[in-house]
Amino acid sequence: MKNIPSMNEPEALRAAYKAAYGDTSDDYINDRLDWLELRLLNDEHKKKFGDCVGTMCVCRPISELSAEIRKSLETGKPYKPNIPKGAII
Repeated sequence: MKNIPSMNEPEALRAAYKAAYGDTSDDYINDRLDWLELRLLNDEHKKKFGDCVGTMCVCRPISELSAEIRKSLETGKPYKPNIPKGAII
C-alpha cells in the first residue's frame, strides 16, 4: 500500500495532498484534514480495486470511514459498505 499519512501527521498529510492535487481546494485551504485523508485513501482504493468508496452515504465521522478504507488497503480486501440490501441511495 502507498504510504498515506493520517490526520495524526498533519504536515505530512498536507504535503501528500498538495503533491497530488495542489493547494487550491477548499478543504486544503480550510485545513479539513479528515477530508484530505479520505480523498487520498479513496483514490488509492480506486487504483487498487478499480472502484472508489464514495461519500454519498456518510452518516458518521469521516475518520471512521478512513480507518476502514485504510484497513481494506492493508488487507487487500475491497471496502464493502454496510448498506442494507434493497436500500435506495
